[in-house]
Amino acid sequence: GQLWQIPLNGGEAWQITKVPIDIDYYRLFNGSDNQPWIVVALDVYPNLSINETKDKDIQIKSSGSSGVVYGKLMIRHWDNWGTYSKRRHIFIGALEITSEGLLTLDNSKLYDTMFGLESDCPSKGPGQSDEEFNISSDGKYLAIAKRRTNDDNT
Repeated sequence: GQLWQIPLNGGEAWQITKVPIDIDYYRLFNGSDNQPWIVVALDVYPNLSINETKDKDIQIKSSGSSGVVYGKLMIRHWDNWGTYSKRRHIFIGALEITSEGLLTLDNSKLYDTMFGLESDCPSKGPGQSDEEFNISSDGKYLAIAKRRTNDDNT
């Protein structure tokens, strides 16, 4: 899904985000400079950008192959198959305010705070929650909780 905004005095819904993959969790906050910011959780391949993840998804879907090679343990975690090694990462980015007072996000300015990590935040499966990440009250710090993973996930 994506994030939308509706003015309090009525009007048409405005799409804040146009990220090419679905947003799982989000938080809005004001930074120390009173700039509006957003933190989002997205399922990406650990060493790929958002756009590269979308391209890889399209490539896998269009390949016509249904076979899967598992090179690590933890193939099935709760109710989720770890088929393509995607991980839920926390991204952060500054929001811009349009002349109409609406929020908008430039996807190219989203920063993957977990780039390269073979870990999830928030974790996947039962009990997953956006309580696994938070922003300090002054907007200067982002804290995440993630499960430590070994190379083989044992």
